[in-house]
Amino acid sequence: MRCLLLITTICLVLMSSGLSGADAKKKKYVGENGGDFEFIDEINKNSQVPSKSSNGERKRWIHDPTSDLCRPLNCKKREICLLEDEYSAVCVSKRDLHKNRDEIITKAKYLEEEAAKRRANKENNNNNNNNINNNSDNENDDEDAKNFSSDEESREDDVFYENNNTAGDKDDEEDEDNCKPCPVAKPTFLCGADNRTYSSLCRLDYHNCIHSTTIRIACKGFCPCKENTDGKRLQRLSERQSAFNAKYKKTIEQQQQQQQQQQQQQ
Repeated sequence: MRCLLLITTICLVLMSSGLSGADAKKKKYVGENGGDFEFIDEINKNSQVPSKSSNGERKRWIHDPTSDLCRPLNCKKREICLLEDEYSAVCVSKRDLHKNRDEIITKAKYLEEEAAKRRANKENNNNNNNNINNNSDNENDDEDAKNFSSDEESREDDVFYENNNTAGDKDDEEDEDNCKPCPVAKPTFLCGADNRTYSSLCRLDYHNCIHSTTIRIACKGFCPCKENTDGKRLQRLSERQSAFNAKYKKTIEQQQQQQQQQQQQQ
């Protein structure tokens, strides 16, 4: 009887240990490549929906056994060194990986994804630059149109051209009909010999054609010419210098005369 109880007890112990071992084997996950965890490429689409993090996305890890970042980390046997990014590595529990069903990708795939992101960002930047260039071209066109309209209005009342023709002067009207008007262009101001400013050489010629004159260019820029103003300034300086020299010479002569008179008195 005692032997029967002993055998029954031994059988129960063996059965309980076998069941616990089977449960342990069921809890352990082995990937298709025989490792202790699975890569994202190995996940079966028909498997159970994995749990998500608080932000609704699964944690992504980079697996790179040859990384220099993992060398100073002494991970335990039940841990594995994974990279959060290219610059940080941590020891992660395999049990937590299996429980949370985090995504683990290889370094090659990570680099491929980063290259794709850079290409997409580059294309977006190029598209934005093209849009900016198109907008700037449109703004330049609008500005040119405004300048054209302002030039057309200025031609009606040009400060550089004063038409002194009278209504009864038929000869001047005939000359004006024969003269070619100037096109709209960027002004390059010129000072004529008549001390009047013209916006371009064409308008100076147009003025000569209308009034039958031969006015030449005195200098570039607005009137009066700087050379003339500098010449007048130098002339004034020379006159002042001459007056100062004459006064100084007269003072020296007076001093010499006083010295001679004192010597004669002695």
